[in-house]
This record gives sequence, C-alpha cells and structure tokens, in this order.
Amino acid sequence: MDYADLLRTATFLANYVDPTDLDGRPSEANLRRSVSTAYYAAFHALSQSCADTLVGPYSEDSNEEYWVAAYRTLEHRQVKNKLNNGERMTRFSDQVRDFAKRLGDLQDSRHRADYDPEAVLEQDDVLQLLINTQAAIEGFNAVPERERRFLAVYLIATLR
Repeated sequence: MDYADLLRTATFLANYVDPTDLDGRPSEANLRRSVSTAYYAAFHALSQSCADTLVGPYSEDSNEEYWVAAYRTLEHRQVKNKLNNGERMTRFSDQVRDFAKRLGDLQDSRHRADYDPEAVLEQDDVLQLLINTQAAIEGFNAVPERERRFLAVYLIATLR
C-alpha cells in the first residue's frame, strides 16, 4: 500500500465537487473519507518503515513473506498506546515524537469523521490536515533508519 497514493486520494476527495452539486463544495462524505484516508496513509507509512527497517526493502525474490509479516504486525490500538507512552517516547527524537502525536491526532480525527454523526468538517480544515499529514510523514521518513528500526522493535515487541 503506497501511503503517497492514499494521500493523493485523500486530496482528491477533499477537493472534488460533484458538478451537479449547486453549493460548489465537496460532499460531507468526501471530506469524512478524506480524513479517514489521511490516517491510513500515515499508518501505512509507519507499517512500511517497520517492514523496511526490520527486513529490508520489499523484494519479491527473497523476502516477501517476512516483509509482509512485519508490515502487518502493527495493530492500531497497540500502536496508539505505545506512541502515547511518554516515558518510552522520550528516548526518540522530536521528529519521531511529532509523527507519533500526529498519528494519534489523525486516529482521533478518523474516529470522529467515521463515527460521529454530528461532526462538521470544513474543507479548509481537511486540506490543512492533509498538509500536516504529508509533512509529518516526510519528517518521519527523514529520521535515520537506525532510530526507525528501534521504533519498529518498540512497536512490535513486548518489553518486559
């Protein structure tokens, strides 16, 4: 799953106006799906980083099974709980902590967009959320591989 493709889809949804819609704004459903898709873009960026740092870049000829296993290891609730562990997270750089905060905020926004029938989403707010998500992913991907590997181990291992 390409996180960049998910972000493009989220941006398309946030900007798409049905030509038959007289108010000239994106639909509520499109804005809600855009927010949800932004969260999944960030989560898939994290999943890819974990797989790449633990197994190596995806390669069908040698490591596909292990790469996919590492990619699919992350569970949403567990990731959020671990990324919210202030004591453990102090060991990571500001860029990793910023990404962790953004991912938690995105998950909250996704839950609101997906499950709160009274939530009102404004196009400008959703577009800013997408800009912030892109910046958080880029910042996270710029973190040295060694630190991202430590984060991967932290997220998938049971530390005793």
